Amino acid sequence: MNRNALCMMGIAVLIAVMAGCATSGKAVSDEDLLDALKQKCAERIAEQDIDGLLAYYSDDFYCEPIGDKEKMRVFLEDAKSMGFLDDVELNFANATTVIQGDKASTNPVEISGYFGYVSATFHAEKRNGQWLITGMEATL
Repeated sequence: MNRNALCMMGIAVLIAVMAGCATSGKAVSDEDLLDALKQKCAERIAEQDIDGLLAYYSDDFYCEPIGDKEKMRVFLEDAKSMGFLDDVELNFANATTVIQGDKASTNPVEISGYFGYVSATFHAEKRNGQWLITGMEATL
C-alpha cells in the first residue's frame, strides 16, 4: 500500500469511533452516546472486526480518496490481510467533539500504527436516534 492508502486505512479504522446508538430506555446525552461508542469501536478495532466497525457507518458514507462504505470495506479487508490493522493506537486526549443539532464532528483524533501517524476529523449524524459516521477528513 502507498503512504496515502496506509494513512487512509488508519483513518478508516477510526471512523467508527465517532459512531453511536441509543440502546437503553434512559435519557442519555449525545456526548455520552458518542463517548461510549468510542470505547466500543476501539474494541472492534482491537478485534479487527471490520463488520463491527462498519456497522457504525451510514449507508451514504463517503471519504476521499477511498470512496463509499463498500469501498471502505474492501480497503479495510485488504489492510487487515496485510497486517496494517495490527497494533493500531487511537488517541483522543486532544480531541474535541462539537455537536450541532443532529450533526457532530470530532477532531483531532490521532491514529498511529505500522502505517505511521494520521490526524483525522470525523463527521457524524444522528438518524433515528442512532449516531452514524457520514464522512471523514485526514492529514498526515
